[in-house]
Parts: sequence; structure tokens; C-alpha cells
Amino acid sequence: MDRRWWLAALLLIGWIVNAHVPAGAAPAEGEGSRVSFRVEVQREVTPDRMRVRMRATAEAEQPARVQNEINARMQAARRVLESSEGITVGTGQYRIHPVYRKERIIGWRGSQDLLLESGDFARLAEVMGRLQAQGLAVQEVSYLISEPLRRRIESDLVDEAVAAFRARARQLATDFGARRHTVIEASVSTGGHAPPVRPLLRAQALEAADAVPPVLAPGTRRLSASVSGSIRLAY
Repeated sequence: MDRRWWLAALLLIGWIVNAHVPAGAAPAEGEGSRVSFRVEVQREVTPDRMRVRMRATAEAEQPARVQNEINARMQAARRVLESSEGITVGTGQYRIHPVYRKERIIGWRGSQDLLLESGDFARLAEVMGRLQAQGLAVQEVSYLISEPLRRRIESDLVDEAVAAFRARARQLATDFGARRHTVIEASVSTGGHAPPVRPLLRAQALEAADAVPPVLAPGTRRLSASVSGSIRLAY
């Protein structure tokens, strides 16, 4: 076969293929412009739980005396807490260690932590003042959002974020002059920023006359929900 025959055959095949693709046909599935974006909604929430760490300390020449002083202060604290409802109580690290000077033991020092948590800030502040009068010192205070409140707020935020994502998708389709759009992927996430732990008082025992309840201001914590995804535009 000569070269002219092959050329004629190729032209015929091309004409047959083109005859099966009508002019103006829609692009195959998966084609079209893809746009990725992210939306986020936020809300300031007041923490509804407060957590306090207090400490009983003692120092003496003998470890047994240190232990007895710590135990006595913790027993006094327990009696205060027995009449205080709505406060979750726990104990933390109990430690006694020697005090050295020029590689010689000159005494002993010890401490035990008392952990308190409540949703009643006023009651907990009053109890903190009474415990200070028993010789305990406030080490730190932190604020947190309870799980029921967090779940409720995050559920609302997710609904708002999804609605915002859909609205943004419609707006982008309009801005790009597309006839329609399709969501091809999306992911939802939630988060929040915790306020820092706030030391309230010096880590030392206060005299009973100085045991004034501290001022507590939990501030707010920011919770958020976001939706990230992609849409495909059809023109």
C-alpha cells in the first residue's frame, strides 16, 4: 500500500470518531474547575468549671515531725470540706525529702497537694479562704468547660460552619459564573483555646488573719468549628 492510501484511511477513522462526539457535549465526569476553601465560626464561652490545686507544706529537723504536720493540716482541710457540698476533692503528690547544706542533712521538708474542682465559683472561693487559714497555700487555679457544655456548643458551631460552607460554595459558583457546583470533599473539625493556668497567690501558707478569699475571674474561652473542602464547578 502506498502512502496516499494510509493517509486516506487515517482521515476516515478521524471522521468516524468525531461523528460520535456531538458539538457542545458536557465534559466527562470528574472534569471542570475545582475550588478548595475553608470556613470557620467561633464563639466566646465562659468556663463553667474551676480547678484549684492547694498545698500543705512543713519543715522540721525530723521527717516524722514533717509528716505529722502535713497530716494534721490535711485532716483539718478534710473537716472543712466535709461541710462543703458540690466540690470534688482529690489528693495529689505526697513528698518528703531532706534539706542539705554543704552535703549535710540539716532538716526535712515535705508537702502534699489537695485538688479541688467545682462549678460553684463562689463556694469554692470561700472554701479556699478557709483552707488558707488552715495553713494551705494556693498553687494554681485553672478554668475549664465541662463536657456537656462543650458538646452542646460544638454541635451548634458545627451546624453554623456547615451552613457557612454551603453559602460560600454557592457564592463562589456565582462569582466564577458556573451553572452549578458539586461538593466533592469536606472535613469538619472543632477546637478551642484554653486560658492559661493562673497562679493566684504566693506558694506559702497565710496566717489566719490574712486568709481572705481570692478574687476569681474565669474570663472566656474561644471554641470554634471549621469546614474544609472542595467543590467542582460546571460551566
